[in-house]
Amino acid sequence: MCFSILTASLSSCKNMNDYQDEWKKVNNKGIAFFKNGNFQEAKDCFNKAYEDALKHFSVEHEYTLTSLNNLALTMGELGEYSSAKPLFIKVLEIEIKKLGKENPSTLITINNLAELDEAQGNFQIAEKRYSEVLYYRKKLLGEKHPDTLRALNNLGALLTKEGKYSEAEPMLKKATNLRREVLGDNDSETIESINNLGLLFLEEKKFDRAERLLTLSLRQNEKIHGKEHPNTITSMNNVALLYKDLKRYAEAEKLLKKVLSLRLKTLGENNPSTLRAYYNLAMLYNLQGDFDSAKPYAQKVLKMSDEILGKGHIDSKKYKTNLLKFLPKRE
Repeated sequence: MCFSILTASLSSCKNMNDYQDEWKKVNNKGIAFFKNGNFQEAKDCFNKAYEDALKHFSVEHEYTLTSLNNLALTMGELGEYSSAKPLFIKVLEIEIKKLGKENPSTLITINNLAELDEAQGNFQIAEKRYSEVLYYRKKLLGEKHPDTLRALNNLGALLTKEGKYSEAEPMLKKATNLRREVLGDNDSETIESINNLGLLFLEEKKFDRAERLLTLSLRQNEKIHGKEHPNTITSMNNVALLYKDLKRYAEAEKLLKKVLSLRLKTLGENNPSTLRAYYNLAMLYNLQGDFDSAKPYAQKVLKMSDEILGKGHIDSKKYKTNLLKFLPKRE
């Protein structure tokens, strides 16, 4: 999920009294934690900001809604999807009632819900929400506005996941080129688009193009964010998957082990991204015929996937289907 969404929700904070000043300090502290990938600390701050806002302002006050939005956004990063969704829905209902559907704050919340739907594997619902956000942002802000480009990138990345490559490619190319033009090559959102275009090329088996973009994304994220930031770890994972497809197994293994170690350190074991890291290692070892090495990772994924993702989640089903193809034969 994108940090710029959080900052956008703070744009109208003006004329604050003492309570507002205190709220802003707590909220901004949470934003700093979120930006650095310290999601549990960010959650604690946003929860306090929300409690303070309820105490000193109305339920429908913009600070209350901002706190609730930021809390839900952070819960999503922590994999607490079932807790985050009703918070987003509550914010959205109030914003539509007070501000209307075309208001920038309302569109931020619709986008947040789309990201959550995507994370939960509800791709059709997410696609509908992303398309709606893109339509209104183009209409209200123009084609080159950063918020419009964010919507274009998000929709293109989702279409890649859905296997709609011919629709995704022009969107991701456009988002990448315009972000380079508007934001510059070293902006986090430009790097995000480079990464997503690289993933599309990886899915299309265009390995030369994929390697150029995915390794560039990793280098840039390490330079800007450092080696332990969530964006860097995600880029590292994607380069590892590229190496796996290229049969560069030793390089892939080294990176995937590093990804797992960093996910455990920064997110803990009970997180969807950590679960995916276990799965990727199991599948890499299986691909090489090293079933003894694959087994402990596979067993952990099978044990934890329903608890972390839910039984009906698309990734949970995929993990079980693929891992049970080889695991029972060697129990």
